[in-house]
Amino acid sequence: MAECGQVNRTQPLCAIVMPAYNEAGCIRGVCEEWIGVLAQLGDGRLIVVNDGSTDETGFILDRLAEQFSQICVVHQENVGHGAAVVRGYATALELGCGWVFQVDSDRQFEAGEMLKLWALRDSFEFLLGVRSERKDPLLRRLLSKGHRLLVTLFFGVRVRDPNTPFRLMQSDLLEILLELIPEEAFAPNVFLSILAAGCGCRFKEVPVRHLPRVSGCGSIGIRRLPSLVLRCAAELIRFRTKFRAADRRLREELKTCGGFRQR
Repeated sequence: MAECGQVNRTQPLCAIVMPAYNEAGCIRGVCEEWIGVLAQLGDGRLIVVNDGSTDETGFILDRLAEQFSQICVVHQENVGHGAAVVRGYATALELGCGWVFQVDSDRQFEAGEMLKLWALRDSFEFLLGVRSERKDPLLRRLLSKGHRLLVTLFFGVRVRDPNTPFRLMQSDLLEILLELIPEEAFAPNVFLSILAAGCGCRFKEVPVRHLPRVSGCGSIGIRRLPSLVLRCAAELIRFRTKFRAADRRLREELKTCGGFRQR
């Protein structure tokens, strides 16, 4: 992991977590856009997890980290998007950031849309950016619809976009939630959404604009779709038996944790 350059605060206000895999075509522009957002926030870090890219993504990121002190690059073997996201969350918590924001590196969101969520941080601890008029291929949209249906069916919570890679979370809450989600989950963000929506914390969904992918390629193809659907369903079924206990524990922790208020 690259050394993170010092910023004005000993504890950055916000960390932006961004997994990246083979995004050499756009990664420089994406990082520069998010550095601009951090400037508007007044402080923070951009944590980019290079998930074993086989193109020039890692090289470009290292050069950017030399140029911008706010960028922290984590290099790892290719273990998948979910594991890369969790690695980024752990790094953000280690840095002591007060808020953690997650976004993907494929440039399918306008960076400025994050400010919609940021403006609501005093009223909510967990905010999801719901993709309006989603521009992804049909396969990805079908997988998301299946996730949404299973989440409602198994856990009785309604989340419009449970796996959205556009979310702002209070770090103390995130730290508690991460301890409760299954290890090696394919889509850890889904479990974070389930717990946050069901536990009584201040939870909010905010519509944000979604853009078509302009570079790189998705990792989900037609051949992988059936196995991924089965894996996600199996993970949710297994978690269902633990959800009530996890939910009770989370509610008790929130009652005793400063900074949270029940809805």
